[in-house]
Amino acid sequence: MLSLHEVMPHLRSDIYFLKFSNKKNDAGEKNMTVLVVAEHDSTSFKSATLHAVTAGSELFLLGSGEVHLLVVGQQAADAAIAATQVAGVARVIYAEGESLAHEMVDNVAVQVLVVARHCSHILLPATAWGELIAARVAALLDVALVSNVSGIFSLDAFERINESGHTFMIRRNCDAIKVLTVRTNDFHAAGQWGAATIEGVKAIENPLAMISKFSGNRVTIGMDVSLCTG
Repeated sequence: MLSLHEVMPHLRSDIYFLKFSNKKNDAGEKNMTVLVVAEHDSTSFKSATLHAVTAGSELFLLGSGEVHLLVVGQQAADAAIAATQVAGVARVIYAEGESLAHEMVDNVAVQVLVVARHCSHILLPATAWGELIAARVAALLDVALVSNVSGIFSLDAFERINESGHTFMIRRNCDAIKVLTVRTNDFHAAGQWGAATIEGVKAIENPLAMISKFSGNRVTIGMDVSLCTG
């Protein structure tokens, strides 16, 4: 298994650039896309994704570029096709490959980097999966993660709930690419009457595909409070 330090030199130069450049382009954030990463089960996307898309649409209304929805996985074409119907999404980006099976955190995070070149914001639902992916993406980009976002005031100012779960605060973030996780109970679910285009992109290849390997599932049933609604 390769470490992330071993993997990064193998990324394309334009993606490697993201980690070490924290400068905005000449146009600033305006017209740079908002990328929402979909959580899905290969046949359909999970409802938390619809709430993250609504947050992305709010950024669009504040002056960002189009909202794009990224679907990654193996044999997840049904989920990608369903995603084209989400209201507010201009384009669905679908990456399929063996390395993306089971949505393993490290591999998905690297795939996000591959399509994040012209993004101003990367959004994920504040689920357990979304928080893991977002943390890894933020680390690879060397930017701060803004988690548990409950409101959007501008392209760089966000309301979020603190760790105690009781106090809301405004967090300003000036990173070139902002990585956010979105509380689903604070944004309504996007409708499903859209007509987005769909674009296929190449999945990450070796040695990137060797970052993580799937060995099996183990499900533990507990009474934990959802990160989205707690």
